Amino acid sequence: MSNLTIKQENFVIEYLKDGNATRAYKCAYNAEKMKESSIWTNASKLLSDTKVSQRVAELREQQVSK
Repeated sequence: MSNLTIKQENFVIEYLKDGNATRAYKCAYNAEKMKESSIWTNASKLLSDTKVSQRVAELREQQVSK
């Protein structure tokens, strides 16, 4: 299991569905009052986080091996 927060883990799971980081951020975080540009920026920061990107790679590898 990863050492991500619940929201980060939810972001990763949503991101892997279709590769849309903005949509994944909206699903995982309370972004109703945020501007689209802020959502995109925060989603990009999450994807550049080492722990998050490693988890994305880990889950992708699991999908490929199945």
